[in-house]
Amino acid sequence: MSESPLFQTNFTAKQFECFRALEGSPLLVEALGGGGKGGGKSNLLCKWLYYKAKSLIQFFDLRVSENPPILGFLGRKRSTDLGVTTLETWKKDIPPSEYRINEQKKLITINNAASILYGGFDDRETVNKFNSMELAFAGIDQAEELTREEIGSIRGTLRLKLKGKQPDYKMLLTCNPPITDEPDFVWIKSEFIDNPISTKKFFKFLWKDNPHIASNYEQTLTDAYGFNPDLLAAYKDGEWDRIGASNLIIPRRLVEWNIENNSANIFLNYDFVKRVTACDVASSGDDETVIYDSENTKIVGQEIYCHKDEMDTVGRIVAHAAKNRSSVIVVDMIGIGAGVYSRLKEIYREQNNKIYVYGYDSRVKPPEGIMELTYLNWRAYAWSTASKSFFAERKCNIPNDVKLISQLCSQKFRFHSGGKIMLIPKNEDNVESRDRADCYVMLLDALRHCKSGEKRTENKKYGWKNGVYTPPSPEQIMNERYEELIPS
Repeated sequence: MSESPLFQTNFTAKQFECFRALEGSPLLVEALGGGGKGGGKSNLLCKWLYYKAKSLIQFFDLRVSENPPILGFLGRKRSTDLGVTTLETWKKDIPPSEYRINEQKKLITINNAASILYGGFDDRETVNKFNSMELAFAGIDQAEELTREEIGSIRGTLRLKLKGKQPDYKMLLTCNPPITDEPDFVWIKSEFIDNPISTKKFFKFLWKDNPHIASNYEQTLTDAYGFNPDLLAAYKDGEWDRIGASNLIIPRRLVEWNIENNSANIFLNYDFVKRVTACDVASSGDDETVIYDSENTKIVGQEIYCHKDEMDTVGRIVAHAAKNRSSVIVVDMIGIGAGVYSRLKEIYREQNNKIYVYGYDSRVKPPEGIMELTYLNWRAYAWSTASKSFFAERKCNIPNDVKLISQLCSQKFRFHSGGKIMLIPKNEDNVESRDRADCYVMLLDALRHCKSGEKRTENKKYGWKNGVYTPPSPEQIMNERYEELIPS
């Protein structure tokens, strides 16, 4: 260790605590660095892997070779995620003069004397090597993505003996609290937190343990994951008791708060009534075409039917927008919806843009800044914004429609490469299309495009006045009740 000043100067206190325990105790085989985001777990993983390779080069007395032995493994669930996250951390934190990467063979060679195999558990070629491979150590990033069977396949490789010597076999895992309650994926909590044995130990990493983190990172986490209090608690505070609640983009209790919620306008505080007509066009025969008309966030009109043809849907939307006096029409412009969107643009272009036609494209990148760094595409951004900025703040007013409610509170998500949130597609989730829920989320997303509308009705006693709501005082409420008892 004395020959590796990198490990004497660049560890945070929490990183060194985990490192010292794993390297200082022969009995400790596996360490789990878990907790919230931003704690420096992946940084520690890369430093430890480099250290293990260097220390075993000395232990086995290895020399420079054209084909250095493979001593360890660096892995993650998906190969693409490993390439754009963990390997980039390695390149940033490990001196480039100390290693070379062979992308074809997926090897990181240290000082031309020892190698580390890297890869994803979704790569069959890499996984097949585990059957005959013998290793001394392994590092797994985002271990909560792996099943018990997958982690077992790498545990079985820790049996390397070289030149008659047997090292202490070690494995370091990093993770965030799992965002699922599926039995195959909660093994990590059971083994390291609930029922740990002497060979395994958990170390809690939080953003506040990392002195190198940005000063506004706590707010960054709140902005990114505030749509789901359970997820925020898991990633900001490292709580592990939210399993099963945090993989839904809009939890059921938030949806239930907003059913027939007549107080929604109180919290919206708009200067005028915003009217939107939204349409999610069916993409197949089993899907629904949904048209919603709204006053602010309240659905005041709807039509749900099996898709007929594009121009029929265009005509229906035009009729809805006229009846609702909508200033914005929003249409899903992917697939069949593209034709509907194009025709609507033509119609309202002829009317001197009295109605703005907004083409909702779920594939594009979200706005610049934190949202672009957090969400994979506009659909993930729109659903998350609906959750934290509307449902969580009780600004929605939805009908007691069982199908709409079910669709809103059943959309799951996972993390894509680079830690970006993506919504799980219906074909992976084995559920029907969320046409009604998608239409309502589109409607909420379109409200920001409403530039004008009717002024709110003012109440002489209290209520809306110049866009500001003044609630009745207890005295006013009592006086009204008293007046109701007096016969006219």
